[in-house]
Amino acid sequence: MPRRDTPSGTSHRTAATAGGATSDHATVAGEVGRAEPRSSTRDHGDVKRVALYARVSTDRQEKEETIESQLDALRQAARQRDLDVAPQHVFVDEGISGAYLDRPGLDRLRDLAAEGAFDAVMVWCPDRLAREYPYQVVVLDELKRAGVESIFLNHEF
Repeated sequence: MPRRDTPSGTSHRTAATAGGATSDHATVAGEVGRAEPRSSTRDHGDVKRVALYARVSTDRQEKEETIESQLDALRQAARQRDLDVAPQHVFVDEGISGAYLDRPGLDRLRDLAAEGAFDAVMVWCPDRLAREYPYQVVVLDELKRAGVESIFLNHEF
């Protein structure tokens, strides 16, 4: 994926738009600013391989919403949907701010998504991808371009 520098000096890839749908308690990024609900009985089509992404940045978040609590919820949601999560497709950024897109776990997720390593990525909520809405859109657009569905367990995008 092409990279470009942002005004803040951080580097990130350019992208397109995100799409899809999800279950009762989850939303999938649809067109920018929209999320479409999916019934819990709806077939997930060809989505079988799923990646998980979790992030916490502060001590308070680590206590209230730990990496493990996020991953436990994501793994349970994947099992309920009969989705396969390979151990190498679990990406974590612990103690790293979501203000920037330059993060080791997120970078690896984006690289493997571009290579077609998985069909979907599950995330606790959009602000785990990035704190700022425009950066969320960049990541979601990039995933969409790679053919990767974005599934959020909490909060509509």
